[in-house]
Amino acid sequence: MIAGRTVELVASSTGGGDIRVINLSGFSVDFDGSSYTLIVPHQDRAGTVAAVTAVLAEESVNIAQMKVARELVGADAMMIIETDQECDQIGLEKIRRRCPKSSPLCEKLKKRAVILITRTCMIIFIVN
Repeated sequence: MIAGRTVELVASSTGGGDIRVINLSGFSVDFDGSSYTLIVPHQDRAGTVAAVTAVLAEESVNIAQMKVARELVGADAMMIIETDQECDQIGLEKIRRRCPKSSPLCEKLKKRAVILITRTCMIIFIVN
């Protein structure tokens, strides 16, 4: 729940307690939760990816894998960033401040963060 609202997550079991997440609140994604994962919904605008990755570099968080997907040019987009280290609260707050707001997806999710802990890691869902 995010501020009294439900976030829908569609995942499948891949065996041995592992999962593959394929949909998050109606947005197609693809990650397995085997490492620290930042999920950053945003509006597709130039500089947004650079702003988020700059924060991770400042906080000495190494990106292991990253995927950025969008619905249409200039529409809702989502970054799935798997990292080697956990991003601390200061880094998360910097991302919230620097990532451009006003995405309809962010509005839908009501400006909060969700933390999903899997068997092997923590997934942090960042919403402006």
